[in-house]
Amino acid sequence: MVSYPVGHEQIESSSYYCDCCHRIHVDSRYVFNLEDFFSDYYMEYVISDGLLIGPEWKEIRPSEPLIVEKENQFVSIIVSPPFSAFSKANGITGPNGEVITPEIRVICSDGTEYPMTYLRSTLKPGLFGSIEYASYGFKDGLPKSVKIVKIILRSDVPIPAKKVLWTGFDWKDVR
Repeated sequence: MVSYPVGHEQIESSSYYCDCCHRIHVDSRYVFNLEDFFSDYYMEYVISDGLLIGPEWKEIRPSEPLIVEKENQFVSIIVSPPFSAFSKANGITGPNGEVITPEIRVICSDGTEYPMTYLRSTLKPGLFGSIEYASYGFKDGLPKSVKIVKIILRSDVPIPAKKVLWTGFDWKDVR
């Protein structure tokens, strides 16, 4: 049994996240500083607060169209316990351990719809604890020419989203 230092939490069998230094360690090696990555390279806009995603389509209309700024662009859902986004499951884990897969589509000014699918989960360090979110993107990447005027979401199992974000990053910024 591996023992982790105080303030560290196991992520996978050979890695753990450190609340003290805000780094992910793999087999005790430093990988990268998450706090620097999020503050310097990760684009993040709040597009909705306190949204209950249920069986009926919910519509989010940003005050101004969203643009694709990064090569990796996502709609991300922040969840709070007892829901979890940072697990080995491909989606959000509910209180009973079930994997919940919301349907998400972004709709552009020309009417084109892009279905978003689960791509990754993120554990973001914060001053008052970590923030977990699941990110959904278009499998081939969204074209940079589109302007997104609406996002629609639904889920057979209700998900209380603390926030819904428009997020993104470029791999060239990850060192």
